[in-house]
Amino acid sequence: MNETCFAVVGGDLRSAYLADALITEGREVCTAGLELSGVIDPAHICTLEETLARADVVLLPLPLLDKAGRLQSCCTSERLD
Repeated sequence: MNETCFAVVGGDLRSAYLADALITEGREVCTAGLELSGVIDPAHICTLEETLARADVVLLPLPLLDKAGRLQSCCTSERLD
């Protein structure tokens, strides 16, 4: 049986700690937009495209978009359009 893959995309340190908690539980997790958080094991950092392609469940930040209309994320240097 395949394990559910959780994608944690964008957000702030709360999202990073959520991803870390899922990883600690032994869940399959891909993250995008959190590489600068200092919390996520590099093995779980993926491109946005890879993260969404692998995901069964996508966890997004609130608020979803920043003032420029991009996905909210303060832990990345990548544009998440």
